Amino acid sequence: MKKMLLLLGLALGIFTSVRAQSVKGRVLDDSTGEGLQGVSVTVSGTSVGTTTGADGFFSLFVPADRKRHTLQISYAGYTTAAMPLREDEGMVIRLKREPKQ
Repeated sequence: MKKMLLLLGLALGIFTSVRAQSVKGRVLDDSTGEGLQGVSVTVSGTSVGTTTGADGFFSLFVPADRKRHTLQISYAGYTTAAMPLREDEGMVIRLKREPKQ
């Protein structure tokens, strides 16, 4: 019985240490305020990433590894942005158009 409880406690400890943090947000055009579709949103130092949907919304899970991650946001024709990852689920990122040359 003690072995069973020990294994159960160990399994629960491992499960809680590998939980992922949910990150949600929206990427907008800075000048128009419209959502941007197809924007690449990646988490630095991981293989985690996604693209925004039709209205600019995104959702992804970040490993709970206690590292300080940064969101990298890139879209053709816009300046790439980097933002520290926050725990709130309402991130709003405004991308500026690249200057015309």
